[in-house]
Amino acid sequence: MKCNEEQPVNFIKIKACFENSDMVGPFTKETVITLRKDELFIKCPMRECVEGGFDLRAQYNRPELDIGCSGASLCQGWQDKERINKHRCLCKLQWEMIE
Repeated sequence: MKCNEEQPVNFIKIKACFENSDMVGPFTKETVITLRKDELFIKCPMRECVEGGFDLRAQYNRPELDIGCSGASLCQGWQDKERINKHRCLCKLQWEMIE
């Protein structure tokens, strides 16, 4: 391989739906996210969330995971700076692999 050639990087696409019912009225956001297979982390969309996000590596490494597979996860970050070590964010991610 020549120095200027790049190795191919494998990507996946997931359809993501974020939900948080801890607000005045439910917060729902749907989007399509492209992730590198070796960096399967999605940042929490909640503006004040501290150290939060969704790590999909454990779910992705399962041999049966393929297009059409889906899952759900809760953000384990903190709701905001004032609630560190008191209240978890608990924003919910529902996802489906689409590519």
